[in-house]
Amino acid sequence: MKKIAWALALAAPMILASCGTESDVTLNETNVTIDYKGTTTLTASEKNGTWSSSDNFVASVDNSGKISALHVGEAVITYSTENGSASCKVKVNPTDNSFVFPYLNWGSSYNNIQSKISTEYLTLDEESSSESDGELWYDTKTGKGFQTYGNGMPWFSYLFTNNALTSVGMAVPFDEAPFNAVCDWLEQYYQDLSNDNDAYPVYGNAFTAGGSNVRVTLNAVGSDYDVLSAVWTQLNSRSDMATEIERQKAVLVKKLAK
Repeated sequence: MKKIAWALALAAPMILASCGTESDVTLNETNVTIDYKGTTTLTASEKNGTWSSSDNFVASVDNSGKISALHVGEAVITYSTENGSASCKVKVNPTDNSFVFPYLNWGSSYNNIQSKISTEYLTLDEESSSESDGELWYDTKTGKGFQTYGNGMPWFSYLFTNNALTSVGMAVPFDEAPFNAVCDWLEQYYQDLSNDNDAYPVYGNAFTAGGSNVRVTLNAVGSDYDVLSAVWTQLNSRSDMATEIERQKAVLVKKLAK
C-alpha cells in the first residue's frame, strides 16, 4: 500500500501540470512591426474568439483581427477564446523622421542628460551651454533631416529646476512648411488636444490627468525672429505649463539675440 501511495503522490503533480493554463490557441504572428497609419491582419487557429488591444491609443484591432497603427509606441494584441488565449506584440514605427525626438527623462539631472547627448547626439554648443543657469543647448544643424532648414536649426533646449529636467524645447524656422511639418511629425506620437482657446496646437498622449502625461505646445517666438517653438512638459496644470513655456521662450530669445 505504501508503494501505491508513493506512486500516486508522484503522479499527482504530473496530473495537475497536464491540466494547467497552457492554451491551444495560436496566432500566425507573435511579434509584428507596423508603420504609423499602417495595417496588418492576424489570424487565429480557432474561431469565435474576441480580439483586444492593451493600448488602443497605439494600435486598435477589429473583430477580424485587422490591426490599425494609430500612434508610435508598443501594444499587445490578444485573442481570447473559451479554450485559452494568444497574444502578439505590436510595435508602431514613425514614418516621418524629419526631427530627432528629444530625451524626455523627466527629473533627470543635468549631467545625466548631457552624457546622453554627448554620446548619442552631436557635440554641445559650448558658447550657449551654461550649467549654472540650468540651460543646456546642443546644435543639431548637421543632424539627419535638419539640413534643409539651415541656420543651425532646428535645435533643442533642456531646462532644469533644482537639477531636475522639467521641460524640453525645440526651435525651427517659422513659416508654413516647417509649421505643418512639425504638426505632422508630432501627430505620429500624440493626439491633437487643441481647443478654441488655444492660439497654437496642443498635443498630448492621454486625456486624463496623471503624472505620466506629456503635453507639447507650439508657439511663435518673437515677431522679428520668425521661429516656431515646440515645448514638451510633463506638468498637468495649465499655469505650470505656461511657466515652463515662458521659460523656454526666454531662453530662445536669448539664444537668437546672440
